[in-house]
Formats: sequence, C-alpha cells, structure tokens
Amino acid sequence: MGKDIFRGFSDLMRGRTTAIHAEDVEHASSLADNHPNLGGRDLLHAAVMKRLGLHRIVSADAGFDRFPDMERLDPAKVEDWHSLPH
Repeated sequence: MGKDIFRGFSDLMRGRTTAIHAEDVEHASSLADNHPNLGGRDLLHAAVMKRLGLHRIVSADAGFDRFPDMERLDPAKVEDWHSLPH
C-alpha cells in the first residue's frame, strides 16, 4: 500500500516541480528575519512559492501556518479540500 501511495504521488508531481534559484535562497534568508523559529527548508519552500505566485501548499508541517499569505492544506484532511475554490 505504501509504495502505491508513493507511485501515485510521483505521478501527480511529474512536471510540477521547479528548480531552486539563488534568489530563492536569498529571499529565504530575508524571511528568516520575520520568522526566526522556522527551519531553513520551510523558509526555502516559502521563498519558491512566493516567486511562483503560489499561495497553497500541501503539508503536515504547521510551520507554514505562520505565513499569513499562504494556506496550508493538511494531507490528513483531504476531504476539506473539496470546498476550496480552484
């Protein structure tokens, strides 16, 4: 079952990933000034999202709730996603 989930996720993500740019790393560093309790990975994800104009992230990591311009979609609550506008 676990491998099937990973395969499904891999299929879903194919063509939906992006490279990290140097300016993303710099932006993550500046975000750390306002979010000192967040880890580097969260900050980097936030920086890439901002560059791409994205506002939603699927993550169990509640650290993303600290960004007022982002909406975290909890993977444990998929049924709640159906009411969201596309």
